[in-house]
Amino acid sequence: MKQTTWQSGFESWQEFARNIGARGKAVSDHRQEIGWSLAASVGIPHCGCSLHNASIDDKLTGWCAGNPKRLKVAKKANWMVNEWAWEPSNLATRIVSRAYHKFIQPHCD
Repeated sequence: MKQTTWQSGFESWQEFARNIGARGKAVSDHRQEIGWSLAASVGIPHCGCSLHNASIDDKLTGWCAGNPKRLKVAKKANWMVNEWAWEPSNLATRIVSRAYHKFIQPHCD
């Protein structure tokens, strides 16, 4: 069965979307690894709860008892893992969405 121009265009679109998504995920994963590596450098285990608890220990009584450097690193690592790491994936989603609305959706009407 011969494909129409629209079908081949849509398959190209799907490949483009997968490629952008995979690149965004790879960068996000790398950024999370950097954050977890930073947390490990001050003895915070690879656990979301531990990192969160250390990052909010402003009174230096729990995870960061008497160690303001650990608190500072925990806050930065928490930001890296939970916010900074997701920017590439969010950007990839926006790129794919905008491309869809500009190039694919007009042909679906």
